[in-house]
Amino acid sequence: MDKEELPLSSNDRVLKKIIEEINLPTFPLRNSVFHDLMAYVIEQQIPFRSTKKTFNKLLDKAGIPELTPDNFGILEKNALHDVKLSENKIATIERILDRWHSMPTNWNSLSDEEVRNSLRQIKGIGPWTINMILLYTLKRHDIFPADDYHLKQLMPRL
Repeated sequence: MDKEELPLSSNDRVLKKIIEEINLPTFPLRNSVFHDLMAYVIEQQIPFRSTKKTFNKLLDKAGIPELTPDNFGILEKNALHDVKLSENKIATIERILDRWHSMPTNWNSLSDEEVRNSLRQIKGIGPWTINMILLYTLKRHDIFPADDYHLKQLMPRL
C-alpha cells in the first residue's frame, strides 16, 4: 500500500507528516493467525530487542517453519522448555489450543469487530494482542494500537 493510501495518513495531519518522513517497515506476509497469536503470547514482556529472535529460535530448534495446531507438540517437546514462561502464559497457550478448533477458519473474511469478538473469547488475549493480529497478520491498515508501549514512548516526542 502506498503511503498516501494509508487511512491514518489521510485522516490525521500529524500522522500524515510522520508517515511522509519515515520509511515504512515491511513485514513478511504469513497470514497465520494461530502462528502469530502464539508468537505474541510467548514473546510478550520479553525485552523488545530480542522478541522476534526468541520465537524464531524456538521454531528453528524445533525444526518448524510455521507453527500450527498440528505441529505445536513438536515445538513443546523440542524447544518450549528452553523458555521460562509464566503460569499465566502457559494457561493462555493451553486455552488457545483448546479453543482453536472452534475458531474461524477464514480470518480474512471477517470484519475487525468479528476478529475482536472471536479472539476475545480466549482468556488471556487482550486488546494489544488482537490489534497486533489485525495490523500485522491480517494487514488491516486502519488499526492504531494506542495502548502499545513503544507508541506511548514515542508519541510525547512527536
